[in-house]
Amino acid sequence: MVKLIEIRTMIDKLIRYITKLLAFFLFYSDILACSVIPSGFYSTPPEQVDNAQGIYLVKNVKSETIDDNVFYYFDVLESLKGKEKKSLILNFKSYPYSNKKTDNGSSHYDYKFWLYGHDRTGFFSDCNVYPSFKYNKDYLYFKSDKLTSRSYEAVGSDDLWYKYVKQMTIDKVQSIPVMKYQDFISNFDRIYKFRCPDLSKSERFTSFISMLKGKYEKINIPIPEFYNGQSCIGTGIEFVVFIDNTGRKTVAPINDNYIDFTSLFNFELIFKNKLPLVEIGQTEHRRGRTLTPSKGSAR
Repeated sequence: MVKLIEIRTMIDKLIRYITKLLAFFLFYSDILACSVIPSGFYSTPPEQVDNAQGIYLVKNVKSETIDDNVFYYFDVLESLKGKEKKSLILNFKSYPYSNKKTDNGSSHYDYKFWLYGHDRTGFFSDCNVYPSFKYNKDYLYFKSDKLTSRSYEAVGSDDLWYKYVKQMTIDKVQSIPVMKYQDFISNFDRIYKFRCPDLSKSERFTSFISMLKGKYEKINIPIPEFYNGQSCIGTGIEFVVFIDNTGRKTVAPINDNYIDFTSLFNFELIFKNKLPLVEIGQTEHRRGRTLTPSKGSAR
């Protein structure tokens, strides 16, 4: 009798477990439906421009919802690539989690937009995007077979993304540094200078040298692996750690007084992807002490 009760208890537990498991898969089936991001979604800006059949500066003049679809109507202000158009219509399925990011284009000075595609159009669980468009706002639309995260960006007349794409298409400039040095530096709250372990000094760990920007906060930096193939172990090479407001770290070595991003960035984000050390701030901070640059330092 006792054994029978134990068996029934085990069966009940198994049924509850299976029920929860089925509920989980039913609830998250939409999320699990797309496990692979479409090819080209995080393509570089030059690749995105090259892959597009058409690129248009448009103004949203109307939108309407029909059944499960939202239709957006646009006047074409400028055709940057492809067949000339005067107007166009885009439609997307309605989605309860449509992206609600602002349309002011300010993120186009965010380095993450250029390197990682962080923007107003998110990627959703069904392998698609659901951009929203505001009435009377301007957008840069990419008509392409390859879905990208930057295909429907809100832009202004002096917008960095718009100017970049126009130079690539109308002006036919092949290689353009996107950002000025100071615009790039402004993305980071803290910038540290470190040194790799020096074998001649029997060092085993990285050493903090100074703060190039921001207030000193202790961080532990393991021995990095540089993308350009340089070795850090035992070399005593100096390197820089950039930390943005999300805590993301970017690490690059110092070569000939330049911070070298040439192997880290896959297109020209700043001039030749090398940042002169003199461009970072006017002071260095060493754990509480402020060091004023020597006479002749760059302003």
